[in-house]
Amino acid sequence: MGHPSKTLISQGDELEFAHFMSKYSSGLYSFARGFLRSKETAEEVVSDVFLKLWKNRNKISDIEDIKSYLFISVRNSCLTAIKRNRLNEVSLDELSSYNIERIEVPEEEGFNTELIDSLNEAIESLPPKCKLVFSMAKLQGFKRKEIAEILDISQKTVEYHLKTAVTKLIDQVGNNKRHSAKEGVRLLTLLFNFF
Repeated sequence: MGHPSKTLISQGDELEFAHFMSKYSSGLYSFARGFLRSKETAEEVVSDVFLKLWKNRNKISDIEDIKSYLFISVRNSCLTAIKRNRLNEVSLDELSSYNIERIEVPEEEGFNTELIDSLNEAIESLPPKCKLVFSMAKLQGFKRKEIAEILDISQKTVEYHLKTAVTKLIDQVGNNKRHSAKEGVRLLTLLFNFF
């Protein structure tokens, strides 16, 4: 099946909307889960975004970039949920944490577990906003322009965070005494196209 049709969805085609949801829900959930500690709250945020879109489906054709629209909606809902829990305003600059699921590498790739652990430790040590940008670019495949739009930051800021993340990961994984630098570079290249 190809891309979901906005026209069919706007006409109330539930099957097309189900296809649309299945196409985007996993990425949106991972994105929301990074902001929110609660799995249930992340699921709720994503469900609410889809529900609002379905209720306003007659306007879906007006949305130029549906993927960015969905991620912006989830970002805003996550920040609102965080704000509700803290009882004050929250912006991306005030983000105190961003969670990324541990990177798993198939055994057949031949990397030792210490190297994978080293990579996960390095990712975990990144500052929250840096980790968020890295996750969007390298784990979810967003282009820099899309990240800038979704997070409402400049492309220069996106570049800065990516450069910081890449530099830190290369330093920590590539120069770790528990394995060879060559092995660390091979892992980063395989997973994230660093070089």
